[in-house]
Amino acid sequence: MGFLSLLAALVLEQFRPLARHTRVDDAFGRIRDLAAGRCRADGFACRVAWLLAVLGSGFVVLVVHGLLYSFWTPLAFAFDAALLYFLIGFRREEESFADVERALANDDVEGAARRLSAWSGVDRSGAGAEELARLTVEHAVLGAHRGIFGVIFWFVLMPGPMGAVMYRVACDLAQAPDASPFVRRAFGWIDWLPAHVTALACSVIGNFEEAVASWRTQAPLWTDRGAGVVLAAAAGALGMRLGMPAHENGAVVDRPELGQGSVVDVENMPRAARLVWRVLVLLVLVLALLAIAGRVGG
Repeated sequence: MGFLSLLAALVLEQFRPLARHTRVDDAFGRIRDLAAGRCRADGFACRVAWLLAVLGSGFVVLVVHGLLYSFWTPLAFAFDAALLYFLIGFRREEESFADVERALANDDVEGAARRLSAWSGVDRSGAGAEELARLTVEHAVLGAHRGIFGVIFWFVLMPGPMGAVMYRVACDLAQAPDASPFVRRAFGWIDWLPAHVTALACSVIGNFEEAVASWRTQAPLWTDRGAGVVLAAAAGALGMRLGMPAHENGAVVDRPELGQGSVVDVENMPRAARLVWRVLVLLVLVLALLAIAGRVGG
């Protein structure tokens, strides 16, 4: 039933893309805001707040799933599919990427910066066209991992939609600007395996040797190791140069270089979108084969 719920959510999202902001986003925002006050500094209160937010939200949806399943199985299926539909939002991210790409194609650098800032939540004012193209590719790849692939991974691994919701809440808490080191480390632990699965999928889809080389040598240079693994593998798979200094909230932040390929520009941005699509198709095919094998073996 889990694979069918995921497939239903992905198909529904293709025909009826999510709005840029939904009530489900507001609900997760309230969870984040309630816990954020206690999660700004390491300590016992921070750990308790994090556990209540992450485990508590997962437990609630698991209970709802269980009650619906015991009453009528199709209701649990619909609940899981609906929750995944609101969590993933693949087409919504795709449209945001296309908005920035169109602005850059029309030489509207300021408009592209505004669109990317609104999409990513990070002020990119002052960035040039080449930097904006690079940052857009980075945000698309990392956003696809954290918003789609990581959610799918934990949805498949844990009962019902529990894992998907826990991953989303932990990710939201870790992305808060004032998140404590514990909150960021905790998400790093949760994201370790999904990040490596995404990196492996990028490597298989793209240039395998370059992806693995970048992943092994350059990812450790990034403070956020999960992001470094995903972006380094994507950079190598695409043959693009990511990372490097970037405008961020009014300052220029020094960042290590990822990949050794060509410079990202508006002409080769679509390659990143195709990589995300192919990784998604690969993961769905693998899950389909596992589901079929489970049926045959059962």
